[in-house]
Amino acid sequence: MVKRVIGDAILIVVLLLFSWWLMAKSFGYDAGTSQFRIARHEVGDFGLHISLIRSFASGQNRGPESPFFPGRPLVYHYAVDWLAGLLVRIGIRIDFALNGISALALTILLYGLYRLAILFSNGKKVVGLLSIVLFVLPGNLSFIDILREAPKNFSFFSYFWRFPDYIHKGPFDGSVITIYSTLAPYLNQRHLIAGMAIAVWVIWMIVGWSDGNKRIPDSRWIIVGLLLGAATRVHVVVAASTGIMVMALLLGKRNKALILLVGTAFLVAIPHLIQIISMRSATSLGQLWNPGYLAPQPLSWASWIMFWIYNLGIFVILIPCAYRLTSEAGRRLLIGAGLLFLIANTVQISYRIEHNHSLINFATALSLPFIAHLIVSWWQKRGIAWRILTVSTVFLSITSGLFNLMVVKNDYQLIIDDAPKNRFMQWITTKTDSGSVFIAEPALYDPVVLTGRKNYLGHEYYVSVMGYDYWSRRKQIDTWLTSFNQNTIAEMKKHSIRYVVIPKERKDFQYTLDNDTMDTLARVVYRDESVSVYEL
Repeated sequence: MVKRVIGDAILIVVLLLFSWWLMAKSFGYDAGTSQFRIARHEVGDFGLHISLIRSFASGQNRGPESPFFPGRPLVYHYAVDWLAGLLVRIGIRIDFALNGISALALTILLYGLYRLAILFSNGKKVVGLLSIVLFVLPGNLSFIDILREAPKNFSFFSYFWRFPDYIHKGPFDGSVITIYSTLAPYLNQRHLIAGMAIAVWVIWMIVGWSDGNKRIPDSRWIIVGLLLGAATRVHVVVAASTGIMVMALLLGKRNKALILLVGTAFLVAIPHLIQIISMRSATSLGQLWNPGYLAPQPLSWASWIMFWIYNLGIFVILIPCAYRLTSEAGRRLLIGAGLLFLIANTVQISYRIEHNHSLINFATALSLPFIAHLIVSWWQKRGIAWRILTVSTVFLSITSGLFNLMVVKNDYQLIIDDAPKNRFMQWITTKTDSGSVFIAEPALYDPVVLTGRKNYLGHEYYVSVMGYDYWSRRKQIDTWLTSFNQNTIAEMKKHSIRYVVIPKERKDFQYTLDNDTMDTLARVVYRDESVSVYEL
């Protein structure tokens, strides 16, 4: 018992250190120069997350609502950003806050996979350790192209150590192999890690409780239901997927427990779910059926099968074999994971089909303990052929992941100025009310929302991805600014808009306006070489 506690403590410390390194490589903050440091492959998402964190830390966002679309409820799963914002509010630096939460969540997730693997392999710790390795080094077939181009001499080791970038980044570069089969989605979307961490431990508890005929108090099932319902604010897709896994585990075995757990979870989640559903138009609901996920179009059985062979690699063979090896509870879990895979390949759950990757990532992660158990069982068989098969399988499973881990290590950084280095942001921070609403250029890294204030219409992706009606509001602002007068000023004030920010360079400014009229009817309260700010 003592040895187990010590061994687990050492493992947790190692996982925490590795997780911190992984997160800090992707996001940092230089307090000396007042600059954000964001890894290249995380640039697209962090404009959203930093802005959300700042809105909770230094803005008036207790509704909450999107700082990119004020006036409507925030339908995004925001709990991780909210928690990071609270930490920033009490004085913790933003990178320490977000990376600390993320590293802790990843540690909990990896240790949860470790315990789940031990549970399904009758106590084999090596199976748990291999599950962690398989998660950290996710496999696809990109290593084939990598090794084809690699030097065939001792310079290979330098080539490996300095490996600079993912060679396949589908769907963004047209590649069949997607970037979602790497660690990138976990580094981009820290809430995905947190949601999966909660899910794995919920599943671990339920597997233990449903084993045999021992009676579990109803209160326990209700408490887990409360946790699962609240988890929709962490990651709604993973929370819903966990509900599916719970049904796979309990249906026909503990029906009362299933009703208590799922019913409680639904009651807790329903306010958030109603907000999300209310954002979906009749058109978007009609686009739910979208088979094939990211497989090449036009879709065919051959193209779909090849797509998944490229993206899952050897797992395509290992998962069916693992299913045969495991227990009844394990088979139920794998059937649940298969159902998630089926949903991801038939239904578009969000406003972009690539967002289905959350289902794939979760389903794949839940398969890892069973794959690890299968591989270890092969190693334990007698005969050199089994040993060769085991080593070959591990090689095929983790080689792409090893190279992709080097990408994380070697990724270069985008530097974004913060206040006080950015003088405009410093003015916003010191001279405007924390609840101020602006009309401003909808930049990916918008200085208005990075200070915790709100842009009446922010970056199109950040708005449309949550289901808000981007184009109606765009037309509304166009109408206001093209016919700027006392009446439109009064209407803008009704929407709590106080400032209009006009950039000197109009290339990316999507609105037309009359400067002379603006100068006559509004007062310039800030101006520098880049922008002029008018107060209404």
